[in-house]
Amino acid sequence: MNFLLVSLSITMRAYKYRIYPNAEQKVLLAKHFACIRHVYNWVLAEKEKHYQEIAVV
Repeated sequence: MNFLLVSLSITMRAYKYRIYPNAEQKVLLAKHFACIRHVYNWVLAEKEKHYQEIAVV
């Protein structure tokens, strides 16, 4: 069998945007980011707990 190797070139791009939220939007953004931070910290704690369980064995 012959396999064709293809080299894919991936270009990473970043865009920066400046937003100007009003007072209500600022409150909603703060609430959303608080929830995201909570979930991230919970997942990180679960990952660390799992790692500790594996490392003991």
